[in-house]
Formats: sequence, structure tokens, C-alpha cells
Amino acid sequence: EASDNYQFTDAWKYMKFPVSLPAGTYTAEFIDESGNQVWPAFIEEKWENPPDCLGYASPSDITILKPEVSGPSCDELVRNGGQDASISTSDPWLHTHPGVEVAVGLGLDGSDAIKTINRKYHWTGLGQNIDTRCIKLMEGQYFEFSAWIKMLDSSGNPANVVDPDREWYRNMSPILTINAREYRDALTKQFIYTTEDRDKAWLARPYKPDGWNLVHGLFRLPENSPRVFWELER
Repeated sequence: EASDNYQFTDAWKYMKFPVSLPAGTYTAEFIDESGNQVWPAFIEEKWENPPDCLGYASPSDITILKPEVSGPSCDELVRNGGQDASISTSDPWLHTHPGVEVAVGLGLDGSDAIKTINRKYHWTGLGQNIDTRCIKLMEGQYFEFSAWIKMLDSSGNPANVVDPDREWYRNMSPILTINAREYRDALTKQFIYTTEDRDKAWLARPYKPDGWNLVHGLFRLPENSPRVFWELER
């Protein structure tokens, strides 16, 4: 079940695979077009109330199969982050309601960049899902976050209203927010909610309206979360 054409870039419109299962044990995995086992960064199991009958499966009857990942593969949690000068796709970048596209040649020192389009609200910044295999492997560890950003208004002019010296809740300056999904009851997996850990990275001073500005900070990976995604908001 696909929500719409933004299913691969909107942070809250991911694909759903509903199924009703009789009693038994099951495995689930993701396979690419070549038959290789792959992993889509995260999955969320969400179960409905048990049916009014006997003979049905429960969360403990499902085993999710996934390719193994090693420590060095998780040293860099941001994928397609502009480490090279050329960016060919906006995957796996996310947004929370505008659009995402590649800005060819418009990045730092003439490199390519990722940009949002049709942005209207302070919470609609860029972000990414963190591979949950890395969360399991590196949970509780600290990571350094760095990003160079340029803020423009709706007309494409430098944003002059940004003030990194105001409190984060004034929405006057970009910050890093870590979003973690949590089960209210990990045994039933019937209800899942989002926790937000804001202000984990900040805009470096002084702010340069007509140039690139550094967002930098440290954050700790959440533990036991079925999904974690970070976003630059404000």
C-alpha cells in the first residue's frame, strides 16, 4: 500500500504491507530485483487488536531477516551526504511536507547540494532515516554531526531573519532534532509513538545570510527503537 508519489521522500508516507496471519511461525525479508536480500533502513511492526477467535499469529511468531552489517559500515550514518562533489540522486533524503531535489552546482565551492522546495513551515527541513542495523550495533554511542547549509526565502534571496542567539523554541535558527519511534508495549506492538530530542546541533556563529553556515553538534543514538530519523528544522 503506497500513500502517494512522495512515499520515498516524505518522512511520514512510507509504504505499508498489511497481512492477516493464522497461527504459525513466519519469516519476512526484503528482496531486490536481482533476488538479493536487502534492508530498507527500518521497518515498523504495528499490530491490531487480536481477533475474536482462536488460531492467530502474534508478534513473537514473526522473525525479520536482514543482511548483517559491520561496525565500519556504521561509522558514517548520513548517506549521500555530499562527501563527493557530485550528487546524482536525492535518495535517501527525507522531508516533512515540501519536496527534495538535487541542486546541481549550487553547493559549497560549486559542488552539488540537496535542497528543499515549496517549504512553508519551520518543521519541514531535510533529514534521513538511520539504518536500524547500525542503531542495534552502535546504540548508546555518541556521534558528531556537521552540515553546511544556506537559508533562502521563498523568493530565493538570502534569509535575513535567522538569529542563532535566540532560544531554539523561538524557531529563529536551524537545529538538529532526533526523532525516535517507540512502542508503548513492546510485546503487543499495538501502539507506536514518536519522541523528539531537539537542539542536538546548532548553527555556528556568526550567521552569514549570503553564505554557507555550519550546523554542528553531538548526539547519542537512542536505544531499542524500531526507527530513528534526524532532521534539520527551524
